Amino acid sequence: MLTMPHELNDEALSGVIERAHELQMQDQELASYEAFVQAAEEAGVPRESVLQALRERLATAPQFKVDDLVFAPGADGWLYIAKITGLEEGVAQLKFANGADASFTTNKLMSMSLLPNQKVQVNLPGWGGWYGSTVVSINHFAHSLTVNASGIQQTVTMDAVRIRPEVADGKERKFTKTEFIEWVVTAAVSSAVVGALVTWLIMR
Repeated sequence: MLTMPHELNDEALSGVIERAHELQMQDQELASYEAFVQAAEEAGVPRESVLQALRERLATAPQFKVDDLVFAPGADGWLYIAKITGLEEGVAQLKFANGADASFTTNKLMSMSLLPNQKVQVNLPGWGGWYGSTVVSINHFAHSLTVNASGIQQTVTMDAVRIRPEVADGKERKFTKTEFIEWVVTAAVSSAVVGALVTWLIMR
């Protein structure tokens, strides 16, 4: 017995058209991944399977808005704090904490949501290089972080903070024993000099 196909009413047909527009918009967003899709096809993965996987992954990506603070890739591959100044068709215009401007697709950004005890790297003031530290607290109003670097708490501005990408294979730099002692001695001497200078000014 021949069965007739299920008929859709006008409301259901309108839903089909609406869904088709949504898929069209998604495919436009996937245009920037065309090289990746083609490479997957050459490796034997069906095109529609790749596109569907991309749609699902993008659907779960974090949604950003203007003025959000994010982590974005620097020239060295590490992630640095930046502010979104504009958004258009999946591309974010950014201003890094050090004042530099850049643009990235939103899939390359991470929400800036540092937590206490989270590992970061900081460029300590008065001391060259980046060192592994842990977050103590964040002052969003002052755009600064207090971190614990080898047992010493330091407050640094956001341009002096970076985190390692998940794919990075570099190791966080820790203080050597010699560097730690030298830094403590330098800090102590600097404090003594400042104290002596203040006393001299008061006694004049």
